[in-house]
Amino acid sequence: MCCSIGKANIIYMEYADDGDGAISCPTNTWWPNANSFTCNITGDQYWGPGHVVGTIQTDSAGDPNLTLDSAINNDTSFTWTAYDVNVYMNNNFTLSADNVTVPPDWTATIIQSPVYVGSPLGAYEAQMVFTSGTPVPYGGQLDFGYTISFTGAQSYSFTQEMIPVPEPGTLGFLAAGALLLGGFLVGRWHNRHS
Repeated sequence: MCCSIGKANIIYMEYADDGDGAISCPTNTWWPNANSFTCNITGDQYWGPGHVVGTIQTDSAGDPNLTLDSAINNDTSFTWTAYDVNVYMNNNFTLSADNVTVPPDWTATIIQSPVYVGSPLGAYEAQMVFTSGTPVPYGGQLDFGYTISFTGAQSYSFTQEMIPVPEPGTLGFLAAGALLLGGFLVGRWHNRHS
């Protein structure tokens, strides 16, 4: 007896932001019916972490490839000098082909292969770090991508968690601003309740 084991086709793919306002992106849906599919994610990021969540359906439990290419606009109040991306899935997966295309002098590094974490965002997590040559200012854009391969089911969920990293000088500025705001609010509360 012999049988042939083929790769699964992705027959449905959808993503959207998670609704908390950190990332704004439209809901997109495809029916590609292909073993390899490239999904383009576009969005505006206002703070971090931001989350894009999606679902994938396949026609069998084989091992398709999904490439996620993201174009994220910097609408935060600071310049990005690095960008951390965590990928979560409900099934184990492999991560490859990490890259940055804009700005062209950024580098991409997978720092952790997928491990079981049991997170509410997804049972398995992988981490990537994108580091800058040219920082991404307010109003700028970061374009990055990677490929995930997965197997073992026909229905999958994924979360792309995106964390922009500010310039070191900006961290001190943001911390000082938070302390001043906190002191102001405590003072107002104290004045109202005295």
